[in-house]
Amino acid sequence: AEAIERINRHNGPINLVIFDFFLPDMRGDRVLEMLKSIRPELQVMISSGYALEEVEHRLNVHAESFIQKPYSFAMLASKVKELLGDVPNAITERT
Repeated sequence: AEAIERINRHNGPINLVIFDFFLPDMRGDRVLEMLKSIRPELQVMISSGYALEEVEHRLNVHAESFIQKPYSFAMLASKVKELLGDVPNAITERT
Protein backbone atom coordinates (compact mmCIF):
# COMPACT_ATOMS: atom_id res chain seq x y z
CA ALA A 1 0.00 0.00 0.00
CA GLU A 2 2.87 2.40 0.75
CA ALA A 3 4.36 1.85 -2.70
CA ILE A 4 1.04 2.70 -4.36
CA GLU A 5 0.84 5.92 -2.35
CA ARG A 6 4.38 6.83 -3.42
CA ILE A 7 3.61 6.18 -7.07
CA ASN A 8 0.43 8.22 -6.78
CA ARG A 9 2.36 11.18 -5.31
CA HIS A 10 5.37 10.95 -7.65
CA ASN A 11 5.19 13.52 -10.46
CA GLY A 12 8.11 12.29 -12.55
CA PRO A 13 8.44 9.28 -14.80
CA ILE A 14 8.53 5.77 -13.40
CA ASN A 15 10.21 3.31 -15.72
CA LEU A 16 9.33 0.05 -14.02
CA VAL A 17 7.71 -1.40 -10.92
CA ILE A 18 8.70 -4.87 -9.71
CA PHE A 19 6.77 -6.52 -6.91
CA ASP A 20 6.05 -9.90 -5.37
CA PHE A 21 2.60 -11.18 -6.24
CA PHE A 22 1.84 -12.53 -2.78
CA LEU A 23 2.26 -9.57 -0.45
CA PRO A 24 1.41 -9.60 3.26
CA ASP A 25 -1.08 -6.71 3.16
CA MET A 26 -2.57 -6.93 -0.34
CA ARG A 27 -2.78 -9.49 -3.13
CA GLY A 28 -0.80 -8.81 -6.26
CA ASP A 29 -3.81 -8.73 -8.56
CA ARG A 30 -5.23 -5.82 -6.55
CA VAL A 31 -1.85 -4.04 -6.53
CA LEU A 32 -1.59 -4.43 -10.30
CA GLU A 33 -5.12 -3.10 -10.85
CA MET A 34 -4.39 -0.05 -8.67
CA LEU A 35 -1.04 0.64 -10.39
CA LYS A 36 -2.61 0.44 -13.84
CA SER A 37 -5.50 2.69 -12.83
CA ILE A 38 -3.04 5.33 -11.61
CA ARG A 39 -0.59 4.96 -14.51
CA PRO A 40 -1.90 2.83 -17.40
CA GLU A 41 1.41 3.16 -19.27
CA LEU A 42 3.44 1.77 -16.36
CA GLN A 43 5.68 -1.22 -17.05
CA VAL A 44 5.13 -3.86 -14.35
CA MET A 45 7.12 -7.00 -13.61
CA ILE A 46 5.64 -9.51 -11.19
CA SER A 47 7.89 -11.76 -9.13
CA SER A 48 6.74 -14.93 -7.41
CA GLY A 49 7.91 -18.28 -6.16
CA TYR A 50 4.83 -19.75 -7.83
CA ALA A 51 4.79 -20.69 -11.51
CA LEU A 52 3.60 -18.17 -14.09
CA GLU A 53 0.44 -20.20 -14.78
CA GLU A 54 -0.53 -20.07 -11.09
CA VAL A 55 -0.17 -16.29 -11.02
CA GLU A 56 -1.71 -15.60 -14.45
CA HIS A 57 -5.07 -17.18 -13.66
CA ARG A 58 -5.47 -14.70 -10.78
CA LEU A 59 -4.87 -11.59 -12.90
CA ASN A 60 -7.54 -9.38 -14.42
CA VAL A 61 -5.00 -6.83 -15.66
CA HIS A 62 -1.98 -7.51 -17.83
CA ALA A 63 1.55 -7.34 -16.39
CA GLU A 64 4.31 -6.79 -18.92
CA SER A 65 6.70 -9.34 -17.44
CA PHE A 66 7.09 -12.12 -14.90
CA ILE A 67 10.16 -13.50 -13.14
CA GLN A 68 10.04 -16.63 -11.03
CA LYS A 69 11.93 -16.87 -7.74
CA PRO A 70 14.61 -17.65 -7.01
CA TYR A 71 16.38 -15.58 -9.63
CA SER A 72 19.86 -14.19 -10.01
CA PHE A 73 20.78 -10.57 -10.50
CA ALA A 74 21.79 -11.44 -14.08
CA MET A 75 18.34 -12.91 -14.76
CA LEU A 76 16.66 -9.82 -13.30
CA ALA A 77 18.91 -7.48 -15.28
CA SER A 78 18.11 -9.40 -18.47
CA LYS A 79 14.36 -9.14 -17.87
CA VAL A 80 14.60 -5.42 -17.12
CA LYS A 81 16.66 -4.81 -20.26
CA GLU A 82 14.11 -6.84 -22.24
CA LEU A 83 11.35 -4.51 -21.04
CA LEU A 84 13.11 -1.16 -21.03
CA GLY A 85 16.13 -1.49 -23.28
CA ASP A 86 18.99 0.73 -22.23
CA VAL A 87 17.59 3.47 -20.01
CA PRO A 88 20.18 6.24 -19.80
CA ASN A 89 20.46 8.07 -16.48
CA ALA A 90 17.91 5.79 -14.83
CA ILE A 91 17.27 6.74 -11.23
CA THR A 92 16.16 3.98 -8.91
CA GLU A 93 14.17 4.35 -5.73
CA ARG A 94 13.78 1.34 -3.54
CA THR A 95 10.76 1.03 -1.27
